Formats: sequence, structure tokens, C-alpha cells
Amino acid sequence: MSGQSVGVTPPLPQPTPPPPRRRDPLWAWLVVVFGVLLVLFSGAALAGGAVLNSRYDGAVNKDDLLAPDEERQSEIDPNRPLNMLLVGVDERPGSDEPARGDSIIMVHIPAGHKQAFLVSLPRDLIVEIPASPPGRKRATHEKLNGAFPYGVENFGGLAGGFQLLSQTIENLVDIRFDVAAVINFEGFRAVVRELGGVRMCLDHDVRSEHLGTGPDGKFLAPDDGGKPFFYPAGCHDLGDLQALDVVRQRKSLPNGDYDRQRNQQKFLKAVMQKATSQGIVSDPKKLDAIIRKVGAALTFDSQGISPAELAFSLRNVRDDDLVMVRTPGHGVGVGDNYQGEELDPIGAELLSALGNGQLDTFVVAHPELVSPA
Repeated sequence: MSGQSVGVTPPLPQPTPPPPRRRDPLWAWLVVVFGVLLVLFSGAALAGGAVLNSRYDGAVNKDDLLAPDEERQSEIDPNRPLNMLLVGVDERPGSDEPARGDSIIMVHIPAGHKQAFLVSLPRDLIVEIPASPPGRKRATHEKLNGAFPYGVENFGGLAGGFQLLSQTIENLVDIRFDVAAVINFEGFRAVVRELGGVRMCLDHDVRSEHLGTGPDGKFLAPDDGGKPFFYPAGCHDLGDLQALDVVRQRKSLPNGDYDRQRNQQKFLKAVMQKATSQGIVSDPKKLDAIIRKVGAALTFDSQGISPAELAFSLRNVRDDDLVMVRTPGHGVGVGDNYQGEELDPIGAELLSALGNGQLDTFVVAHPELVSPA
């Protein structure tokens, strides 16, 4: 903590959002939708019955995000762990640059399906991206976020990008994903507005690189001389634009991308808590409104597992059962010689435990890796 007292900051200005000019990934695309999905998949959500599940099934886009593999589950087995890969993609309309899978989270549900462990991977983690014919004839050793654009360019669109990225991670962790999702930006602000904002408690001061105001109170980017939005350490009630801004920031944080991952995880938990406190899980009408807003933002692949079956299997997962796990690592090279990120030894052990289905036991033995709420 920065030493500042914890309190609710005064309301911040809500300027009209600027035209897209970002390079940082909008991880919030991912976490807000997954937060809603976990709420949706709780036991109370089943109160709407088959009709609600049918509406959910029809609202969400589907694609073959995961390559066929006999080790993937095509039906829920409560005696086996369930693994999900969720990716937020940095897409800029009108840009010649390919989409990048910059926001990456693995969700591990141990056997028994009573907890969910969230493990983030640094987008700059140095990995081996495998060769995948016909587009790539050899493997390369580079940053993880390079896998998605290679797949998009060589294998065709979103599904091709996700498949190459997931194959890269499966090789790294020795894991098979059973469920996959890609999030885009369209539903983020609408869902946060539907929730009436979220409350987040920040460990460190956050200074925006993207949002600021001029002397007249109107939007003016910090690069153009605007006064940056500033979120002091402590608790904040954030609107949709502010929440999006907070989870994008890394350069003003003492530990860079690792602190940003921490804020991303905090945001996910805040979404779940807000949705629960508003009674969404027990109100089919409210839940239905959220589902319709989320649907356009989500592309989903559950390998043939029905939404109702998935929902029932996760009925015991509540926000207090969501364990946020740090993935310790460090930069390789500095300044112009920066090459990417490398896991610390305990970070590598963490991924090994995940691959072996022993993550819950490993986390109990290493409580320092659990991020406090």
C-alpha cells in the first residue's frame, strides 16, 4: 500500500471518450464478461430455467477457438478439473496491424468444482510459439502476444489466432483447455453501466496515460497537455469510463504489468460482488438484461458442453471462492535492450502445478502468491 488513507474519492469528470489511439490491451473486455459469466453460472442463475439458458445460448457468438483434441472434455466430469482460457484482444478498426491477444487469463476449476483460480500470464512472456502448417514452417522464440496475430494472418481470423495462442500456452503449461472465450470492447462499458459502476480498492496510486482534462474541463489527452486522471491508493466508486481506464494502466505502477494484472483481478472480483449485491443471480429479468449486453461482446467455445451443463457444474463457485494468484516474473534486459518477461523459479513451479492438476495444493503451500481481495 502507498500509505494513503483508504476512502472514497470525489466523483471524477466523465468526459466524452477520445477516438481510439491505444496500444495497451483493454483487459477489461475480458474480466467484466467473465465476471458476469461466473455469476451467470452460479446455482441461483438457474432459477430462470431452460428458457433463460436458451436465451443465453442464443445470445453468445460461437466459433472453433480450440483445436480438436481428445484430451478436452466434451461433457462435464465433476471428478476432473475444468480449465478455461480467456483472452482480451486489442483490435483497432481501420488499422493495418493484426489483432493481438494481449490480455490472457487461465481459469482453473479443481475437481469438485467448488473454487476458481485465476492465473494471469504476462503478454511479454518469452515463450516458444510452435510451428503450425501451412502458415508457419518453424517455431519461434519470442513474446507470447505474438502468437495471436500469427494465427490470424496464417490460419484465418479470430479462431486461427486463438488456436495458435492456446496451443502455445498448452505446450508451456502442459494443460488442455476445455472452454475458451474471446472478448471485444463493445460490451464493456454497457455492462458496467448496467451494474451502476464498480467499487475497487487500489494498492498504489494510478495515473492515467490516456484520459485527461483541459482547463475548460473537457477531454484533453495527457499527450496533448491535458491534466491526467489520477486515482490515489484507496477505494473508489468507478464509472464505466474510469474502470476501463484503471485496468489499462501499467507505466505509472511500481511493478508495471504485474501490478496491472493485480488491478485486473481486483476488477473482476468487484464485478462479481456488484452483480451479487444487486441480486442479479436471483432475478431472471436483471440477469437476462446482462446476458443480452454481454452476448455481442463474447465469442465462446465450450467443446459441445451445453451452457446449462456448464452452469450447473459451477453452481457452487461464488465470489468468495475466486482465488487470484500472482505469477511472479521479471524483465529480461532494460531500456532499448528489453527482450520481454521471464518467470521467476516459483512462477515456473506454479505453472507446473497447474499443469499437473495440483494448483490448489501448491497455493496452500505458497500463500504469498495469493493476491488479497
